[in-house]
Amino acid sequence: MTFMRRAPIRFSLLLMVTAASISLAACTGRDEQLERDLAAPSRVDVLSPPMSPDPSEMHPALQIARSRGLKTNVYFNEELQQAVARLHGMEETLGRLQSDLQGTAMAMQRVEMMRQEVEALNIKIQGIQERLLYAGPALAPAPAAEAVVTETVTTPAPETVAGDTVMPEKTASGQISKPVVDEAPAKKADKAAAPAPKGDGVAGVRIGVHPDRVRIVLDVNGPTKFTSNVDNGEKLLTVELPSTTWSAPKTQAFKGLPVVDSYMAQSEGKGTVVAFTLKGDTKVLDAKTIKGEAGKPSRIVIDLSK
Repeated sequence: MTFMRRAPIRFSLLLMVTAASISLAACTGRDEQLERDLAAPSRVDVLSPPMSPDPSEMHPALQIARSRGLKTNVYFNEELQQAVARLHGMEETLGRLQSDLQGTAMAMQRVEMMRQEVEALNIKIQGIQERLLYAGPALAPAPAAEAVVTETVTTPAPETVAGDTVMPEKTASGQISKPVVDEAPAKKADKAAAPAPKGDGVAGVRIGVHPDRVRIVLDVNGPTKFTSNVDNGEKLLTVELPSTTWSAPKTQAFKGLPVVDSYMAQSEGKGTVVAFTLKGDTKVLDAKTIKGEAGKPSRIVIDLSK
């Protein structure tokens, strides 16, 4: 009877101990899982060899293989895992480098564009400075004493009028007198030509207008060697006189004339450089030198198209 009464008590105690053990094991498993979840993520260092993880942790399914006596290192080599980890680290590093290089390339492109814009602006500024250098002084009015007459006046050729002829009459002696002719009035003397300019080198600048061209004439007392060049982009005609000085006015503006607007002369070494400011595009039709005769100066003639 005593044994029968104690048996249920022992069975109850055994059940309580078993339940407590199961609860403790469950709590321990949950704590370990929580620690793994809250652990800091591992980082791969490319410079130092990474630690090879346990293949069973990477692949939980291999736990069954271990329980059956299979060797996991046959399928998951430790050196291979290290190489794979390094490759992943290098891939991340190369990705960051590629992003940095793309940003640097865009910055360099912007710098190159800015450099090109600065160069273009510098060229424009130089062109404006050159135009102001050659054309600026020519805008000022020339002194009255130094004004050069540049307009050409075309006068029609005078017509010759034949005189009235009177037929001769016979005289008493039978002689025939000479016919009497009413002579035409004498032509008025042409205006005296302008005196030849005096002075060494270029002593005068004249411009003539023709139907198809504009002629520039330089009166020169001395060497007449020269070169000319037209720059339609800058609207300039440059005439270089390497061994000829300049005694005419240094600057002169022309009003009401086509093609040529003004000129400016500058000394350069033993010679002179004169720049003519143009009103539009043109080209040199002819450029020549005419030697002077009878004490007259030589002439440099440059024909420009209209």
